Amino acid sequence: MRKFNINIGFHKNVAFDWEIRLNGLDDYNDMKQLGYKFFAVLKATADKKIAYVFDVFTPKDKDMNEVKKHKEFSEICEFVHTADGKERANFQGTFIDALNYIKDNFKA
Repeated sequence: MRKFNINIGFHKNVAFDWEIRLNGLDDYNDMKQLGYKFFAVLKATADKKIAYVFDVFTPKDKDMNEVKKHKEFSEICEFVHTADGKERANFQGTFIDALNYIKDNFKA
């Protein structure tokens, strides 16, 4: 099972961006951008598995309904959210579950 880190960036207690990053992924710049326009950055491995998702906006209901139509977002993975050196959440689920977690915890 693939493992991902969820990061929510804060400045002066205000969330300003979020990402879902494949554990151990250092550089995603040479990876293929998936053709979907749901999020600012959506990178995939050569076999079209999601590796990196980034945005500055809370996932919208409209986008959440669209991602449900694409099999890449149904992969079961382990997701860990760590902040201030403490684990805030650790769960197994789909990318849809991870995006819902961000939606509930990202307050810009």
